[in-house]
Formats: sequence, structure tokens, C-alpha cells
Amino acid sequence: MKRKIIKYEKRTFRRVTKTEALTAYMAGRDVIICPCRLNPEKTWKYQVWNREWRKEFVIDEIGVRNDFLGLVDSFAYYVCGAKAGLYMSYYIEATE
Repeated sequence: MKRKIIKYEKRTFRRVTKTEALTAYMAGRDVIICPCRLNPEKTWKYQVWNREWRKEFVIDEIGVRNDFLGLVDSFAYYVCGAKAGLYMSYYIEATE
């Protein structure tokens, strides 16, 4: 995995693994996902998700985990491909 830092709305995000992104999402933090070949700073094909925005759809911790994985799978199905990249990259806010 390439180490990458991006800026989004005056905040700094760093690239992480899917497991770290899932943990951050379950904790209520913002998670940016993007196809691996695209740069989230220079493209519109990314998505920012936060658990609080979807709280009416999710009841328990297992639901949160399944919600995140379902969102990732749906986004990957419609956006990923040979040109954009075959898998997703994940970004969470960098904390000092």
C-alpha cells in the first residue's frame, strides 16, 4: 500500500487499510474511499462516509460493520474498473 496524504476541506487525511477504515467508521469518524488509481484530490469519483449520517439505517455494531462493507461493495461495483482501479483505497483523518 502506498503511503499517501491528501487534503479535503482544510483537513488532512492519510491512506489506511480496509480494516482501519472499518474501525474508524464504526467509531463515527469520516472515511473517504476512492478507486486505487484515482487521486481523491483531483477527481469526483470518491465518497465520504460517516456513521452518524446513516444512523437511521443502522441499529447495532454488526449492522454498522455490514453497512460499511455493503457501501464499499456497492461503490466498487459501479466505479471500479480497468481504468479507475480494481480495488478501493481508504483514507481517514490524520491525527497528530
